[in-house]
Amino acid sequence: MADKLDLTQTRAALIKYNAMQGELEQMLKTMSGNDSFYEWDKRRQAAEDLVKEAFHRDTKHVNSLDNCMLIGIYSLQEMVAKEDAA
Repeated sequence: MADKLDLTQTRAALIKYNAMQGELEQMLKTMSGNDSFYEWDKRRQAAEDLVKEAFHRDTKHVNSLDNCMLIGIYSLQEMVAKEDAA
């Protein structure tokens, strides 16, 4: 069995990410035009990047930042959930 990953920073970043979802959903509901979309997309990407950067800090001994930035947010959520269940 592989060693358990220490995803402390990723877990904390996911809590912040999840807290931002209400604001992002509200932005979608009140969106009116391209400028609103671009602002929403910028905030969504920033929220995801927070988690990816935290994952890099947790795994920098085996992972590059470039690789971490390619991982989807849902994969990171699943990884943390699996580690919590282990």
